Amino acid sequence: MASVLAEFSRLFQPTTFRERGVRLPLTSPVLAGACVRAGARGEPELVLPNPDGGDGFFVWPWRDLREVCRVSIHDVQLMDCIAASQPILPMTVARAAHKVAASGIAGRAAMDAAKNGAAIDEETVRAATAFMLESLARHCQTQSFAALPEPDGETAAVTPLRRQMAALYGRPANDVVKAIEEIAAAISVIGFGEQTEQARLPRLLAAVEALHGAVTERLEAMKGSRASCAEFMATASGLVARGARRWLAEARARFARPVALVAAYLAEPEPMTHWLQRADWLLNGWSGPCVRRLAGANGQNWERDPGDMVALVPMLPREAEAWLTPLSPEEARIFRSRPARLRIERRSHGDSQMLIAHEESLRAASLRMLGV
Repeated sequence: MASVLAEFSRLFQPTTFRERGVRLPLTSPVLAGACVRAGARGEPELVLPNPDGGDGFFVWPWRDLREVCRVSIHDVQLMDCIAASQPILPMTVARAAHKVAASGIAGRAAMDAAKNGAAIDEETVRAATAFMLESLARHCQTQSFAALPEPDGETAAVTPLRRQMAALYGRPANDVVKAIEEIAAAISVIGFGEQTEQARLPRLLAAVEALHGAVTERLEAMKGSRASCAEFMATASGLVARGARRWLAEARARFARPVALVAAYLAEPEPMTHWLQRADWLLNGWSGPCVRRLAGANGQNWERDPGDMVALVPMLPREAEAWLTPLSPEEARIFRSRPARLRIERRSHGDSQMLIAHEESLRAASLRMLGV
């Protein structure tokens, strides 16, 4: 196993979100809290809290993990789907998760919720694409083009609008249309038009804000380690919610000016994609703690033992510090320390199928309640 594992230091704190990875909605109990990221050779690898429940994190190459650990069929299919859906981002992982859940592999409830979420995403993408095309068409009508470029490698029907867009941006129309489609996909999780409140990120943000309110309300009644865990969760959830709300608002404001947004995207596609996904990165992984509060995981009230739920709170990398300024002293500690008793319970005992069925029920609840 030593050849498979590479242990991080006890105080591991990634510099960027991509180094930390994207939290995975897995159904194998032993993999609770795992993140996926691109490895040195581009292959997916998991960043996993110590499987024995001790300190530290481990990096597991996905291709090797299946040889040393029992993994559910759902998780195998999800990781194979992610491997074929590069780059590894919250948006691409969420799409892969919806696709696998819609196949029915995680149960009927998860399948129905995933199909409903996919329909909302598709409708939002169509509405966002139409909005940008209509805005560009109106803008082009106000411009005076000396000459429209001839089609260059065009595969779609050449329309006056496509030639005008090519002239407006000085790029082939295919490049402009691709940029519009990619921006619309990024906006679909933020919400647009009639589907705004049903989009994934607004729903998850509302759940994080509700979690923050519930924990804050009960802080004074808690003692000892429970109080330490609850205080950490209250501070972390409040910090993430504040930042996510800000970046959602800024992304929507920028989307309201699609002519300038497409120009910025064409000039620097990767930085703009990362900018549009800041709220997605901040909220990534919070579905775990939120759904456990909403669904009453393990049949227990979270107030009795908040440590198990807090252990699933995703780590914030140093990159996020610049996104969330100004920080209070309590919020700044989020980047430096965690309560000592943060250890994910590894339920390896009992019937494995029952344990996986329990995780599948949480997966269905997350899709139904939060869309993720």
